[in-house]
Amino acid sequence: MHHAMNRRWLVSRTNPDYIKYLSKAVSVSPAFAQVLVSRGIKTPQAINDFLNPHISGLSDPFEIDGVKTAVERIKRAADTNETVLVHGDYDADGLTATAIMVHALRTSGIDVHYFIPDRIAHGYGFNPVAVKEAKRLGATLIITVDCGITSFDAASCAKKEGIDVIISDHHEPAFRGQGSGVRGQANTQHLIPDAYSLPEAVAVINPKLSSSGSPLAILSGAGLAFKIAQALSTLHASRFTVH
Repeated sequence: MHHAMNRRWLVSRTNPDYIKYLSKAVSVSPAFAQVLVSRGIKTPQAINDFLNPHISGLSDPFEIDGVKTAVERIKRAADTNETVLVHGDYDADGLTATAIMVHALRTSGIDVHYFIPDRIAHGYGFNPVAVKEAKRLGATLIITVDCGITSFDAASCAKKEGIDVIISDHHEPAFRGQGSGVRGQANTQHLIPDAYSLPEAVAVINPKLSSSGSPLAILSGAGLAFKIAQALSTLHASRFTVH
């Protein structure tokens, strides 16, 4: 394996005078201005928006299929004082996604609990054990973050118990014919609807299913949780806030 320092780096050509202009206009080094331009951020306004982002400039969360349905179900849970269980994952992305979702729901006054599976005891994914925990807590809604897209058994178990499920996951879904709990092996960022199977749920939110060609298609689990929180804030600002 060649060391990175031994490789020849090719820098895309740009007008040096324009790089100097940008450097002065936004008070960054010429090298940094070059990097920004190479990545398509080419005007002082675009650079300022990139370096000093504001929540009002974020992309529309409702571009992702399932978000509106999920938000309306969460709003109903808030209005009727339901108990909600957030099912996360044990890795960094899953833990962060759990924290974001729990915070968004808790600040609205929802009685929210969370379940983080044990890697050894439970394995990966939305687990039927969490359904038992939801039932014990009296939860009527389970929201998965960073998992659940192939968790057919757990989703069916929740349905039998009368517990609604919202699945938010950025992993590839299972193609038709794959067994429960098997991750898909898609290499694309946009999948053909008839080619995959989804668990039964009130809403299934996965940017890979609806955001072809969009930066949203590569959202992490935590990023997806944030977009749901943003959608809640946008649609029901009086009760939900993002900060």
